[in-house]
Amino acid sequence: MTKKENKRTKRTFLERIALFDFEKYYTAGIRFLCHLFMWVIFTFLLQLTLFFDSGLPLDNTFAFASRSLICNMTIFYLFFYVLVLMPFLKTDSFRQYFLYPFVWFCGWSWIIIAWYLSESILRSMLLIINAELKRVFVSVFGTSCRQKT
Repeated sequence: MTKKENKRTKRTFLERIALFDFEKYYTAGIRFLCHLFMWVIFTFLLQLTLFFDSGLPLDNTFAFASRSLICNMTIFYLFFYVLVLMPFLKTDSFRQYFLYPFVWFCGWSWIIIAWYLSESILRSMLLIINAELKRVFVSVFGTSCRQKT
């Protein structure tokens, strides 16, 4: 078959995907940029939501959006690059037994990271003005603003 005949033939979507050269177009640099743009857009949308929906000042929204970004990035890359790509997890039985404790570990890791980042946000600079968030932070941390030294 010539190249012209090859281009003219109708192919299904799966056939086109199978023939697509991912190594040529999806390089490490493109992958890095895609991940970077994904996290920047996620953080920007979260910051807009916190600013308009919760009525927080910009410094608070930046701090809480950054906290969420760090927590979510940690768990995303920990889960996908450890669990999915580890070579010793190729057997289904071992992967199945490793999955449940690892999901539990990811959940607790997210909680611990969020706790320490929230604690550092409160100790560093922020005054929580919003009544709903103020109730939450007072009940969890015992205060809603930084301590004067």
